[in-house]
Amino acid sequence: MTVLTDALDDLAVILTGAGETVASSAASIRPPVAVIDPPDVSTISADLLRVDWRVTLTEQPPGSDRALRRLLDRVSAIAEVLPISSATSGAYDAGGQSLPAYSLTITQTLRR
Repeated sequence: MTVLTDALDDLAVILTGAGETVASSAASIRPPVAVIDPPDVSTISADLLRVDWRVTLTEQPPGSDRALRRLLDRVSAIAEVLPISSATSGAYDAGGQSLPAYSLTITQTLRR
């Protein structure tokens, strides 16, 4: 394994511990689920990488007050265990279906 695949596995374990069902492919989602997209990676130094994970939390449609409250509760639970750099509300397209969603950016610094 590499530092990035190890970090992906660790992220999935932490999200699961926060009560999330985790998927790493949009093709396999059944809301509510947390989808982990491939990260953006940049070099800080010869030994350090900055990794920005995009994790999208989805809910069942329609985008109602109830779905919003569930999403906010989930964002709060994740914020207790992971450093969220940003959180943006929106919709997530899953096989032509628009799902209520929150897109989180979780930033990590990893040693190579």
